Amino acid sequence: MQMLRIIRNLKKHHGDWRQDILLMFGGNAMQEEFFRAADNFFVQNTYSNSIRNKIKKYLSYRQLLRQSYDVIVANTVVALAPGIELKKRFKIPLVFCLRESEYSFRIYDGFERDLSFCDKIVTVSDLVKTILVQKYNIAPTMVEVIHNFPSFKLERPDTSTPLPYETPGCCIIGLSGEVCWRKGCDILPLLTTAYRKKYPDDRVLFVWTGNYSHAARQQMEYDTDTSCTSDMIYMAGLIKDPIPYYHSFDIFLILSREESFGNVVAEAAMIGKPVVGFDDCVGAVELLKQGDACISVPYLDLDGMADALHDLCIHPDKRQALGEKGKVWLTSQLNDQRSTEQYSQVLMNMVT
Repeated sequence: MQMLRIIRNLKKHHGDWRQDILLMFGGNAMQEEFFRAADNFFVQNTYSNSIRNKIKKYLSYRQLLRQSYDVIVANTVVALAPGIELKKRFKIPLVFCLRESEYSFRIYDGFERDLSFCDKIVTVSDLVKTILVQKYNIAPTMVEVIHNFPSFKLERPDTSTPLPYETPGCCIIGLSGEVCWRKGCDILPLLTTAYRKKYPDDRVLFVWTGNYSHAARQQMEYDTDTSCTSDMIYMAGLIKDPIPYYHSFDIFLILSREESFGNVVAEAAMIGKPVVGFDDCVGAVELLKQGDACISVPYLDLDGMADALHDLCIHPDKRQALGEKGKVWLTSQLNDQRSTEQYSQVLMNMVT
């Protein structure tokens, strides 16, 4: 979604630039939108094994190699290896837009080797830049930080929008994102258990919006049923428009083990919700910390997390003040036009 928005913005501001798109995984939900945004559109469907699609892939790749380019942009680690091959083919600079963080680096085979082929690395947070510099010996001047920006319109929705939970007098703690290990789905039952043990009189409900597999749902339900905390969690599933849910939250909680940025954090903060997360794990949390505009606790410190949430739950004035501070700070830091100008400058520097 971020890359699509950048492509559209560049087309708007640099109409004389030709932007061809090679989509690595054809058939996804956004393929048609990328097709409309491109001057030339190519698909390399890695998932397909059919003869027909293999032929289409081969012909499409031959058409791609007949083009001429000034710069290659590889978006995410998935596109890095093909980006390197195209760099070698066309003998032009490679800009790597890195949208992952350290765990993804570890599971990418040959990540450190492939970084050496990049002429410029664009990442979405100072957190990821620090990791690249300190752990992968990348020169600071090689890395440009261009922050993400919210993907949704954040205006307050109709207050009559019905939500599937009624919790008068209850503190709503919201989470958002795919329900998986990286997002901390296994941590939530442990946190609710710790919270209830420490603060049994608090009335809280953890609401998670996001897609989940059958296995992930069953694992969470097993833990919460066995620990007798199932009444503390509501799994909303995949929501087309999560903003009404965000507005119902009193606190926004991010349990992710890693997020290069974390758009959901920015979206919640920019509508005035106080944010709580782990230290050194989420780019947007680190950005909020720069403005002293969130609460973060040491990684996997569930007692500390429970304490931080309890303090905000029982002090509405603290919630309001922290939420407003986060909103003002992030609004000053995230800007769609500024990000587009930064991308434009990176690309122009590569070809001059």
